[in-house]
Amino acid sequence: AGDPKAAAAVFGRARQLAPDDYRSYYLRATAMGRSNPGPAERTEMIADLRQAVALNPRQARVRTALGQALISSDAPSAEAQLREALRIDPAEPSALYQLALLLRRQGKTAEAERLSRAFQAARAKSREDENELVWILKTPK
Repeated sequence: AGDPKAAAAVFGRARQLAPDDYRSYYLRATAMGRSNPGPAERTEMIADLRQAVALNPRQARVRTALGQALISSDAPSAEAQLREALRIDPAEPSALYQLALLLRRQGKTAEAERLSRAFQAARAKSREDENELVWILKTPK
């Protein structure tokens, strides 16, 4: 399982070495999110995700992470990030799931249900792809 705080520190150093690489910001924020962050760490995590989006605005997964991080503190911004993630990649499972949850809380049940069905379909497709990859890897050459 590893040590998320140690991983966050490593990615923090990577940020210093490659300040224009979105991945170090994204990965540091991801590690921080797995270490039960307090308010100060959540603020840092969101800042890192915002920087990652600024460095690579076409990365749906990063926008999804930012949207998820913002849900409890800034629902309108969270919704905007999740919708942009889905504009970039309409089948991004985490964005489908997070936006469905957010919309359900807002009482937008019809759209939430549509997104929930899309999430289930994307998850099923992902499982099919994984099974096919396993089959390919197991096939003798």
